Amino acid sequence: MRYKIEKWTVIIMIFDDKKYIAKKIKEYRKKKGLAQAELAEKIDLGTKQISRIEIAEFYPSLNTFFKIVEALDMDWKNFIQKPPQTAAKFAKNY
Repeated sequence: MRYKIEKWTVIIMIFDDKKYIAKKIKEYRKKKGLAQAELAEKIDLGTKQISRIEIAEFYPSLNTFFKIVEALDMDWKNFIQKPPQTAAKFAKNY
């Protein structure tokens, strides 16, 4: 989503929210009927790394993120939505 803040157009991506990312990845993986090991194999990653991403222990790299999105047929646009008050909080920092 885009929010107009003074002269700035802000696009806020939820990529800063590990728990949200973890929840969505786990949700889509289960919808596809894949085990963590199967997803790991599809994207050439270790099972432990998938587990750590899904429990929000760490962020996936952008490269890994897009591999997961592709492997799970996710719409990466699911990660670009936040309520308007977030834009206001963001703007205060700049």
